[in-house]
Amino acid sequence: MRLLADGTAGNADLITANREDVLLVPNAALTADREAGTYTVNLLRTEADGTETITAVTVEIGLKDGRYTQITSGIVEGDELLIGGVDAPVQRVGGRPGGPQ
Repeated sequence: MRLLADGTAGNADLITANREDVLLVPNAALTADREAGTYTVNLLRTEADGTETITAVTVEIGLKDGRYTQITSGIVEGDELLIGGVDAPVQRVGGRPGGPQ
């Protein structure tokens, strides 16, 4: 145990819950509707002919931290998500398995 001297400050990360083998997406990929209590992501699909479509998909969330949110339903590993609005520059992200880092 290490004690801090009087008048000094410190930072700590407290782990309050942990999950293994879960689907995580960057928090920026989520859009929250606070009034309805729902969350959506923009799902990007590329057809065989190269045509891309973007669909807003409602997802259920679990644990989250300052960078990632656990997705419990609505999308699956390997789905590509569009971060930002449809008019924003394209930034793609595939949901990744793992736990909060």
